[in-house]
Amino acid sequence: MKNSLLISFLLFAKNIFSETTFSNKNETSYFNFTTACTHLSANKNLVVSKNFLATNEETELSDLVKAKRLKISGAVFTAIGGAGLIGTTILTGILVHSYNNQSSTTNKEFAQVGIIIPALLGYASSAVMLTIGLPQLGVGIHKTKKYKKLISK
Repeated sequence: MKNSLLISFLLFAKNIFSETTFSNKNETSYFNFTTACTHLSANKNLVVSKNFLATNEETELSDLVKAKRLKISGAVFTAIGGAGLIGTTILTGILVHSYNNQSSTTNKEFAQVGIIIPALLGYASSAVMLTIGLPQLGVGIHKTKKYKKLISK
């Protein structure tokens, strides 16, 4: 069993690391590093990523844009969560006030459920928005200051 697994692994590794033939004779497999390195002097075409050649200033500018987006999205989530928290508190206050002013002929248990469900849903969704927004806002502000300081140097 061990021998068959070893042979399977060796055949798999041989297939991965062997040179692959392409339609263009100037291209080499990227899996075979030694073959690719020895063929570099023979006018081989290399494809280099745009991000690899980017300067530090370009990457810092793109990081600054990402940090500003993070800060803005954090501010939006925080504002929505805060507004939901205030709105839920006002709605719950109105419902409790109307519950206390009811006559004794109405169903009190149904009225209590009618207060609890909107309050739970409102506070839970507001808490989720605040939980998402506050860390994003904090990290976004920190990173924005950091990248602005790096760019200004």
